[in-house]
Amino acid sequence: MTLLDLENRFDKLLASHPRSKYLNPRTVKNFIYHFNSLGANEKEFIFNQLNGYLHEAEEADVLTRNECADLFNSYLLPVSKIYERDLGFAPKINLLSILVLFVGAGVPLFLLNAPAIVFYLLVVVLLLYYIHIFSKRTQRKVYGLMF
Repeated sequence: MTLLDLENRFDKLLASHPRSKYLNPRTVKNFIYHFNSLGANEKEFIFNQLNGYLHEAEEADVLTRNECADLFNSYLLPVSKIYERDLGFAPKINLLSILVLFVGAGVPLFLLNAPAIVFYLLVVVLLLYYIHIFSKRTQRKVYGLMF
């Protein structure tokens, strides 16, 4: 089996699954896209993980969101750590998550009467992080659950 066969199997799975978002389509496509950039040692492990992921997904008639999350954690999360370490991948985060982080960090700072400059620094740091993730996204170097 080749990488192209794996990609074709994944495309068929996406076409046949009503909730293909849960199958992490962009994450798997990004892994396949950058597969040849990896070293020889990692390729066999990653290929087996992707193959196992597809096999498990193909065996199930209907996959729920939780089942897909379990598949992600079992097969794709270990792969994502290798891509993160070797190729500079980053977990995908959206603007709503950035807002939640800001509120989560901002409320305690507000309650502690932190100076306004701390809030500005928090906004700048979170904005820079979002720009970093956005640049990774344009390079197809992001992964994530339900992405």
